[in-house]
Amino acid sequence: MARDIYVVVGVLVVLAVVFGVAGFYGPEYVTGQALNTRDSCDDSDDKNHYVRGYAQGKLNDGDFKIWDFCQSQDILVEQTCTPKYKPTSYELNCEYGCVQGRCLQRPN
Repeated sequence: MARDIYVVVGVLVVLAVVFGVAGFYGPEYVTGQALNTRDSCDDSDDKNHYVRGYAQGKLNDGDFKIWDFCQSQDILVEQTCTPKYKPTSYELNCEYGCVQGRCLQRPN
């Protein structure tokens, strides 16, 4: 009976230490991932390829602003943001051509 009490007390001590360390250092210590609340990213044209826009924000304590641009006469490189606030881009074929960082709309 006394041995069972020592085992239970030992397990409780181990759990207290583990959860105490987790509470003291926070989730970034326990998971190995730092929580970075400083990164930000905003797409000024909200992926509207008929408007020249930019992705702008902060990444690793540095500011960035990256404009949409035409890679060719009919390919737009649209700047946007990932869900984790990182800048990214994708290529888009502009049916009526690409001028000054935006796709042209259908002529009237």
